[in-house]
Amino acid sequence: MIKNNEERDSGFMAIEWMLGISLIVIPIFIFTLSFLQYPPRKSLSQVVASEAAKAYVQESNPTDGRAAALEVAQSVIDDEYGSGTYDSWNSKKAVVDFSKFNTSNYCPGANVRIDISLPVPLVLNPFSDGRRSATTFTEINSSATERIDDYREIEADVSCPD
Repeated sequence: MIKNNEERDSGFMAIEWMLGISLIVIPIFIFTLSFLQYPPRKSLSQVVASEAAKAYVQESNPTDGRAAALEVAQSVIDDEYGSGTYDSWNSKKAVVDFSKFNTSNYCPGANVRIDISLPVPLVLNPFSDGRRSATTFTEINSSATERIDDYREIEADVSCPD
């Protein structure tokens, strides 16, 4: 008597299909989703750096410039991702760095460089809620340079040339 081989292997294809989906397709989907987060965050960090630098040089002293740059950075991030996003990113080390510019040199014609570091998740889990969707974070860094107007009236600084 000859046995039909098709009867014995009827469930084998379903097991291979589920194993393939769970071991290949789902991880590729998660890594693709994670990878697609990088370009918009890089673009956002460049926009934040540019707008913060513009706000910094429009003020009359470095203290007001720092406050204006931080406010603009917060507003740009909140406009892009929703209210309160900057505060949650700030706890994950969103940094507006003013260390590249010597505030004692806040004079007409000086260049101001502002560095921005925004957190970006390495791996996103699309199957969890928003607070626990990212497993680890790394930073995206951008910088922008603006020049203080040459004929700008700013508060008198003794280090500025006349």
